[in-house]
Amino acid sequence: MAAKVAFDDVSLGKANLWTNLADNITDHGNDIYFINPNTVFRKFLEKNNFEESIIEFSDNTMRDIPVSNVHNYDIIDHEMNHSQTERKSLKDLEVEYNNYCNCLDKFDIDIVIFWNDMSIGKIACEAEGVSTLFLENGYLNDTIQIDRQGVNSNSSVFGCSFEEIISRDPLWKPMTDEPIKKKKYEELTNVEKLKGHNNSLSIVENIVNKTKNVLSKGLPIKKELKHDLPSRFVFLPLQVNSDTQVLYNSPYVKNMKRLYSVVLSSLNSSEFNMELVVKEHPAEIKPQSYSSIKKHSDNVLWLKEYDINTLIEQADLVVTINSSVGFQSLAKGTPIVVIGEAMYSSHPNARNPDELQAVQDAMYDGITSNYGFTPDNYINAFRNNIFIEGSFNNFYALTLKKIISAIYNSIE
Repeated sequence: MAAKVAFDDVSLGKANLWTNLADNITDHGNDIYFINPNTVFRKFLEKNNFEESIIEFSDNTMRDIPVSNVHNYDIIDHEMNHSQTERKSLKDLEVEYNNYCNCLDKFDIDIVIFWNDMSIGKIACEAEGVSTLFLENGYLNDTIQIDRQGVNSNSSVFGCSFEEIISRDPLWKPMTDEPIKKKKYEELTNVEKLKGHNNSLSIVENIVNKTKNVLSKGLPIKKELKHDLPSRFVFLPLQVNSDTQVLYNSPYVKNMKRLYSVVLSSLNSSEFNMELVVKEHPAEIKPQSYSSIKKHSDNVLWLKEYDINTLIEQADLVVTINSSVGFQSLAKGTPIVVIGEAMYSSHPNARNPDELQAVQDAMYDGITSNYGFTPDNYINAFRNNIFIEGSFNNFYALTLKKIISAIYNSIE
């Protein structure tokens, strides 16, 4: 019997991955659907002959959204207050939730594939008993994480012990025997993207923010001069302030200025004659001004452009909320302190203080402990069994084969 596989809405940048998965699944004799795609993604689907697979929401009836766990509340809060595309009212979300539940039932969907896990569709699938599979950028370059429960600290990996991590089986085993092909699709022109966009204000805001970001760095843009790194230092890679991992998976620190204050205070209160190296995040959507705190940081080196691998390798310690840089540091043998919730916090070289008052002790322990080995089997377990090689804009036939295998293995 044919499986019925549905894909949640995604940005245009992920359209090629979604349609490649869908085309191959269709070639295997299954049915595919795209659930209520945004207008730009819909234009792409129509241009590449997927219009018959589109499910469009049209019912204006509201339905109460169950808040059965904290993550459901986080999804609602994110859609109402923090979404970078379109912020919705509670009424809008209740209408969307009702439509989502109705389409799952009407089309008898077996599984829904999501990019990230901040979707009302996730709550609908839980309520309707529909299987799910979540994808997100992995912590290693050109990798995708994949899980049935969620991504990052919402995934089934979060909270697993060292032993559970290294013994974990990949979701894509056994692998499908069906043939897999990577296909090319016709891209939208810039004019089509603009015509298809249902929120011209967001386009204007995006242009304004990018312009501000360029201006904030000064014109003309020059590559940052090479800095001599301190002989001993703690490395603090800042994350994007609006990142859902900061907003919802960091109980004690909610923004980068607070993170900086906590780490600098802990370092200055210690006995170490050590500097702090801070690297601003290159993908910060809204330009951040750290000028006020830079004035009071004699023992701090601020960087915007610098090779991340060099910083990790030369640092005595890396402190993060839950950044991918934390995992990359573990892979290189550099100890870390994780202040938020991270799926890699069970690594022996990670310290995860359970309150802000414990950050200084965790940093002291991280700097002074004699780490005799780097457990490669832990890193390799993520590399081989939790992450898939490839990214949403640079994937391979093997990437598709593993994701599709995980889809088939996850259908109950």
